[in-house]
Amino acid sequence: MTVARLRRVSAAKGTWRDRLAAMRGPLVAIASVGAVLSGLVGYYTTYRAVTETKPVSHVPTIEADPSIAVLPLVNLSSDKEQEYFSDGIAEDLIALLARAPNLRVIARTSSFSFKGRNVPIEAIARQLNVASVLEGSVRRSGDTVRIKLQLVRATDSTPVWSATYDRSMHAILQVQDEVANAVAVQLHARLLGSGAGTAGRDPKVYERVLQARALARLHTPESGADAERLYREAMALAPRSNYARVGLAWLYLDRGSTTGVDDHRTEFRIARQLAQEALAIDPGNAHAHAQLANVASVLEHDFGLAARHLERALDIEPANSAAPGSAVVLSRRLGRSDDAVRVARYRVTLDPASPNVHSQLAAASALAGRWPDAVDALRTALRLTPTAGSLHAALADALLAQGDATGALAESQLEPHPVWRSIALGAAYHSVGRTRESGVELANLVAKHSVTASYNIAEVYAFREEPDRAFEWLEKALAIRDSGLIRAPGSHMLKPLHQDARWLPFLRKAGMAPDQLAAVKFEVRLPAAAKQ
Repeated sequence: MTVARLRRVSAAKGTWRDRLAAMRGPLVAIASVGAVLSGLVGYYTTYRAVTETKPVSHVPTIEADPSIAVLPLVNLSSDKEQEYFSDGIAEDLIALLARAPNLRVIARTSSFSFKGRNVPIEAIARQLNVASVLEGSVRRSGDTVRIKLQLVRATDSTPVWSATYDRSMHAILQVQDEVANAVAVQLHARLLGSGAGTAGRDPKVYERVLQARALARLHTPESGADAERLYREAMALAPRSNYARVGLAWLYLDRGSTTGVDDHRTEFRIARQLAQEALAIDPGNAHAHAQLANVASVLEHDFGLAARHLERALDIEPANSAAPGSAVVLSRRLGRSDDAVRVARYRVTLDPASPNVHSQLAAASALAGRWPDAVDALRTALRLTPTAGSLHAALADALLAQGDATGALAESQLEPHPVWRSIALGAAYHSVGRTRESGVELANLVAKHSVTASYNIAEVYAFREEPDRAFEWLEKALAIRDSGLIRAPGSHMLKPLHQDARWLPFLRKAGMAPDQLAAVKFEVRLPAAAKQ
């Protein structure tokens, strides 16, 4: 029984959210070594407080800036293990509201960072820069659910709308639609259709999907297997519903970012099949378009196809966290640094408490050569998750690009993840003239991580001005579709290779020669009111 699994996890180490928070650092680092896409970031959730982010000087008004944060709903059920249920309702409300093109909806990561904390509405609004906050509670008893909600104006903390719903489980998704539309009206917004889908209204389907999502966020092989089983059970109960199908596709994409090479390809192919099925059922499913864009970009290196899917996803749901995140990645792949920075900044307005979003802004800034901005974004990410893997290594890389070898070495030594530590130290030691230590770190990478870090090994060899070895490892990275190759055209570490006769032929073979990238048409359309 899945609830029992959640209960066992809670007993072993606090709640399952505590366990996720404790695991998050190494997981992000592992994912980053073979990182697929930042579009998956919504599934790497952090629960750190957002007091480390910079609050705005004043709270916006609903009239000037229609925006909202949906806080996690308080679980008032006698069974405390029903928390996955109350969290799931709040998450679905976020997804439904994000379908309004003129409404800025704060992503789950940032909204849920206030979970269990007694923070005044105005303080939350300042931290997240929103004009309104939706809060409430859920009480479930058998087949009956009571949902109490109120929409609060952030400027004066006064309720502008409230409602209580006493419904059966069979009507729970209808309640979500009603709530989303009522809130949108209060915020002068308009929803684009319904996000739930009538085929998924069976409470047995809903129950399984919420449990599956909760388990998927634990990022363990055992919880992932349980999540897959629940998603597939839900799909069997409602074959024409995408509610479980897109969740399962994200699960496979998530797995593909952290598994070995053969599994990586298998996982992505299964995700592609699921996403194609989802579009056959609903051609307007933004998640499916984003998923197919991810597969086309990483597995097939078909950037034109990825661009078409992402343009469609952004048109359908510009505030869906998956589409803008993938748009940043694709813009970086295409060398469109201005677009990458613009969309990354937009993501920060949607998810200001997410370290992954700030890390993505840093990567976009680095591509644009805006190294001070990259450093600032990485320091923000580190304030949010001081123990996260890969961030110190990324900061060391940015400092190296600015010529700060001493600072880069210091940051490299702070890196907690062993793989990223060796990558960073391999370059940093070389930059300060400690050639022997640099060689030791590089030899360790080659001996232990030749698959997961092939692109990074190539970068270190290039930085050490060993072009033959660098090209050898670039070819290996290309053969396995190492997603680190996204950095190749704009990497400062690879600059020593730019005058080599092998450089442009390699880029062409990888589909990343300047003329090849320029030929890809990709228009990143964001809401007119998006704050840059």
